Amino acid sequence: MADDHHSLRLPHWLWSQYAGVVGNIGRSPDLKRFMAWRVEDPDTVLGEDVAPPHDFLATLRVEAVRWDLFGETVGEGDVSAELRRYIWWRIQHPDAPLPGRRMPPMPRRTRRLAGV
Repeated sequence: MADDHHSLRLPHWLWSQYAGVVGNIGRSPDLKRFMAWRVEDPDTVLGEDVAPPHDFLATLRVEAVRWDLFGETVGEGDVSAELRRYIWWRIQHPDAPLPGRRMPPMPRRTRRLAGV
């Protein structure tokens, strides 16, 4: 696995619903925005973790430096749990900015169809 690929365990239904909010290609940019916010606001917790089973393994492309800072902020063993908390919060609050921010979430984007 490349240095910028990191794994996240979560329920498949959660990953699918998250795509409904931010789009398939919007998940990684939105999670990166959350990770940067969480490093800046280490005391704010968005809610409870999602109940198991965490039966789906998602792979994120995140720079090693960002991943390491996020891991130090939330604790290495809590990275997946913190990302699941955010994803569940984002599904419940699709248009709300993160606490203390004014920018709404990343807009949902879809891939353009290739011209034939």
